[in-house]
Amino acid sequence: MATSIIDAERASQMVNRFVRGMNAARSIPKLPARIQEIADKETVHIFNVGPWPHSVSMGSLGMFHIPACEPGQKFAAMKPLPGIIAEPVPIDEKHMELHQEEGRYVADQIIGVGMMRSPSESLVPYGVFVAAGKEPTAQELSEANKKLFAYYEELIREARTAYASGPKEAEMVITPTRHHLAARAMKLTNEPWLIQANPETRQECPSCGTNCRSGIVMCPNCKYVLDEKKYAAMKGRFAE
Repeated sequence: MATSIIDAERASQMVNRFVRGMNAARSIPKLPARIQEIADKETVHIFNVGPWPHSVSMGSLGMFHIPACEPGQKFAAMKPLPGIIAEPVPIDEKHMELHQEEGRYVADQIIGVGMMRSPSESLVPYGVFVAAGKEPTAQELSEANKKLFAYYEELIREARTAYASGPKEAEMVITPTRHHLAARAMKLTNEPWLIQANPETRQECPSCGTNCRSGIVMCPNCKYVLDEKKYAAMKGRFAE
């Protein structure tokens, strides 16, 4: 008799359908009114000052998405968490009970600083934090940005070391989504590994050889005029 082979993804889908079917047949109790009131009122808020989005799986609680802070914004906000989070847990074939956790505890788990979380899981270096209130304070934003820029500096050091080690190492280590972004955020646009990756944004001065930003009128090093038309048009605008 032929035996069908089921891959891991298919098996996972079948298990999830079975679990959902079992749970649908169980009765789920409701939160007491007072606790539900606290859950709705005392919300917990996660913010991000970094340029990267994050998705964190919390098992049966589901997937949580922290948006990236877009250019020009001071921060991005994740969807608020309830002050109390209730998770249905099966106790037998017909019933479930609600396991309750404080929203702050779950928030810390999401950003990787809670109990039993490894330092490598922490999103704090990337500018993510749990605010004390519903809006981030100036101090909280300042601390988050300090940690983010410390991470930028770490990426810059890593890129410089890789570039100095040779083209192969640089290609393996340096990435546009991390190292290039960090260099631009810190206004280090003259980093050789960044210039090499984006040659179209640079031009070489024919007089002194300085690698200049494209579109400028004059070399900042030797004052050689790089764009005569723009220079002629702008010349009359400067005071003697």
